[in-house]
Amino acid sequence: MAYGSGAPSWSRGRDNSSNVNNRFNGSSSYQAGGGIGGNTTTDYIPPMVSRTYADQQTHVIEDSMKTLYEVENTAGTVQNQLFTQRQQLQGTSRNVNEMRDATERSRREIAELISKRDKKRYQLLMIVGTYFNF
Repeated sequence: MAYGSGAPSWSRGRDNSSNVNNRFNGSSSYQAGGGIGGNTTTDYIPPMVSRTYADQQTHVIEDSMKTLYEVENTAGTVQNQLFTQRQQLQGTSRNVNEMRDATERSRREIAELISKRDKKRYQLLMIVGTYFNF
């Protein structure tokens, strides 16, 4: 199909204008100028429906309610999962805080032990230095 040729690529050279399945027969559509402001009789063919409008609307509402219940169920499931994850995150946060506190206590104890070691080393050096100087 060349651009602007007016023939769709799926028609493969056939003229399907007589086989077009639309709601208007002939040229009495609103697009062709008939029906509105001119000829008031149109050959409009309404779509074929197997149910009445009320039945269709009842089906739509039932389907909407079914969807609503599914959404509420899904929302409840998601809410429960989020609550569980919140509990896990809070527990993890407590564990991290306890670990930080333990690390800080260990750091202080190690600093005290190093300080005590240095004092004892200095005392030993003083004792050895005074013993050999006499």
